[in-house]
Amino acid sequence: YHINVTGTGHLVIQDESLVTSDTGNAYEFWVQEGGELEVYDSRIEQCGWDSDKLMNTGLWLDSDNVMLDNATVLDGYKGLIVNGTAPEIRGSAITNNDDYGIDVRRGSNLKITDRSIVTQNNRGINAVNARLTLENSSVSSNDNEGLYLREMYSSRIVNNIINENDDD
Repeated sequence: YHINVTGTGHLVIQDESLVTSDTGNAYEFWVQEGGELEVYDSRIEQCGWDSDKLMNTGLWLDSDNVMLDNATVLDGYKGLIVNGTAPEIRGSAITNNDDYGIDVRRGSNLKITDRSIVTQNNRGINAVNARLTLENSSVSSNDNEGLYLREMYSSRIVNNIINENDDD
């Protein structure tokens, strides 16, 4: 199963919608370069699985045109994979994913603000060679590091609660 927002596509998920699998099987969700995804007041569940194909592991973002606002991404393998893009996450929860809550890949510019919560994942936020803005949010109660940052540039981490992560 998969959801694919193509380079010309625009998908809006809103009004307490639930995106999940009725069979209990995980699914692929890919937003291609140029595609647009807006998630408002809704939930994305059971997205991704442990796979050698990284794109299968969670909500894969290859586009800058992504907004999660008061959204919840939970019970997947990885919550979000940000692949060289600049999505915005406001007031959202990334929780209870088997691996990373958010995997920020090379060249990405991720912005997380407005009381967003990254909690109860294996690792909260994993970011390598990217830019991260984390403001007025919480990264807590993850099984390993809350924040694992390597080779970062021009990042901004201000006024957050980062605690009770096992390897902090």
